[in-house]
Amino acid sequence: MIATARCRTLRQSGTGSLGRRILAAVTWIYIAWSLVPVVLAFAASVGVGPSAESGPLGFDAYRFALSNSGVLTTFRHSVLLATATVCIALPLGAGLGLALSHVARRAWQPVRASLLILVALPHTALAVAVFYLFAFVIRAHLGSVAQSVAHVTVALPFVSLIVWTRVVLLDASYEEQAADLGASPLSTIRRVLLHCVRRPWSSRRPSRSPFRSTKSH
Repeated sequence: MIATARCRTLRQSGTGSLGRRILAAVTWIYIAWSLVPVVLAFAASVGVGPSAESGPLGFDAYRFALSNSGVLTTFRHSVLLATATVCIALPLGAGLGLALSHVARRAWQPVRASLLILVALPHTALAVAVFYLFAFVIRAHLGSVAQSVAHVTVALPFVSLIVWTRVVLLDASYEEQAADLGASPLSTIRRVLLHCVRRPWSSRRPSRSPFRSTKSH
């Protein structure tokens, strides 16, 4: 029984199947809506679309960008900033999500409320608040460090809530079974919880047991 345990977050019922389809539909609509401005901007840059200037199709804008040192510097800075944000927000958010799913004390309720507020707050308002904090309260230099902190502040709640929700929906017996097999708390997180959390929400394919090698650790 333990050897064939699988990571399932939703039961294979009619309600669960309908909920997954609705969630998938909303997700794809949101992704499509988010890509519309990108597609329109790219079309305009190559001379296609209603907002583009009349003329032949071309990539002059991209040739100019690749030959301009200022644009290349800005692009490299953006890539480094995005990489640093992922490297910092992903482990911190995952750890916070795991903590929220295992701590039921009242002291953690403000943390949960803060995460929900940060997600629901419009990014424009959050950006103004962070800018005011660094520029007028802390009076810090608005350089790469301040930008990294601001980006992590925006990304951290999303990572935490995703991991928290995934762990809450998992069967609590997984951790109990891992403890019965002699796994330490750290090994349970690494070999059981993270194994289950990283699987897709609606995956129906059978997975390898998260307890496959827990007993020896």
